[in-house]
Amino acid sequence: MTRGNQESDLPESGRATQKNACSPDEISLDPKGFVDRGSTLLKQVLNLREGMDVEGTIAGIKKDIDVKGHTVWILTCAIFIACIGLNVNSTAVIIGAMLISPLMSSILGIGLAIGTNDWSTLIRSLRSFGVAVGVSLLTSFVYFLLSPLQELQPELVARTKPTILDVFLAIFGGMAGIIASSRKEKTNVVPGVAIATALMPPLCTAGFGLASGNWAFFFGAFYLFVLNSVFICITTVVFVRSLDFPSVCFVNPATEKKVKRYIITFALIVIVPSGWLFWGVVKESYFRNRALAFVEEKANFTDCEVINKRMTYDDTICTIDLFLIGEIVSDEVEIRLNAQLAGYDLKDNFLVSQTVIKLHQTKGAPAEARPSTSFSGLGSFSLARAMNADFRVDGKGSAPYRSATLTPSPNPTAGNEALCGPPPRRLVPADLSPLAGHPAFKAHGESPPAPFRSRAPPSAP
Repeated sequence: MTRGNQESDLPESGRATQKNACSPDEISLDPKGFVDRGSTLLKQVLNLREGMDVEGTIAGIKKDIDVKGHTVWILTCAIFIACIGLNVNSTAVIIGAMLISPLMSSILGIGLAIGTNDWSTLIRSLRSFGVAVGVSLLTSFVYFLLSPLQELQPELVARTKPTILDVFLAIFGGMAGIIASSRKEKTNVVPGVAIATALMPPLCTAGFGLASGNWAFFFGAFYLFVLNSVFICITTVVFVRSLDFPSVCFVNPATEKKVKRYIITFALIVIVPSGWLFWGVVKESYFRNRALAFVEEKANFTDCEVINKRMTYDDTICTIDLFLIGEIVSDEVEIRLNAQLAGYDLKDNFLVSQTVIKLHQTKGAPAEARPSTSFSGLGSFSLARAMNADFRVDGKGSAPYRSATLTPSPNPTAGNEALCGPPPRRLVPADLSPLAGHPAFKAHGESPPAPFRSRAPPSAP
């Protein structure tokens, strides 16, 4: 059958459709159609209403609002688990506590109640939220008051300085929570939100602050909890209204505008301190990065080395402490290092106003950093002292030489020629071989260990 016959056999509507169909070239050359199709596709991809169960979502959130009976016991157990995790610095234990914590339900209830103008549910949610906070603070206070472990663990310290980044965590966590709760098919997103926003650990850290009298810990951790709770709640309100959840009671536009104004004002009051704290974190991070680069590039010495460094950030004067070992560095070197700080933006900068570098020096190695050898007849002496000073043998105790010790001698010729040889030669490990015939060794049948007879002096660590 020819092509013409095929076209003639088609019904009239089919021939019209075939004639109106666009070729690929015509599609690509139609900007308006391309934009329309792209917009349609984007709406389909980002559509939140598909699969949404409004009635089931409202019923599910309201069902879990109350904190009483078995919920209080579950919350108490979760608080104890979280406190133990914070006390022993175990992240896995803390995550387990957050998974079983029922704190999220009352916060979502507050957001749902405000978004749907359900004032009775709002009062009920606020009451449950207050009970949950009170139980959590009391339980953590009792635990840390009785716990014998009072060391500040990193997991505790991490909850005391909230920043604006925690605001974003709460916003996106609350968004994920309310979207997941509104689906017909429930998922495990809500427990994940509880982990990401970390509602439980800040309350436990606040209890630690109360038990230890550390008010900075208490206010910092409690502020983090309030920050997370408020923005999870606000995000829930926004999504409930944008998804057109039915309102329980209708209010006039003036009252609704007033409520919005209150919410925005309260959110700004809560968020401002976190922004200020975040700015401090940015400045401290900048200082530490620049100071580390300065130490690695400029703190290189010929006859000594940096064994430790400490960088202390302060809003007025930052400090870089360098701990050196080896030959003493002159004051001119320290002055020159301080003069070079400006080249690394560590002075007169809008992030770092002033920085001072301090050198802490020790000539040679400290005694505890060197291996030491104990002779039962001579007591204990340090190899570092044997390498850097002259010694003599002093007999002490009732039995001759029984508790003899090696002590620095102000005069290398005062009775220790047998040990050190002619002055001013210094005593080194190889020089201790004459001690083999000393009465202190003869009395105990001992001789200097082999390393002191044959090994060369070790290099500085």
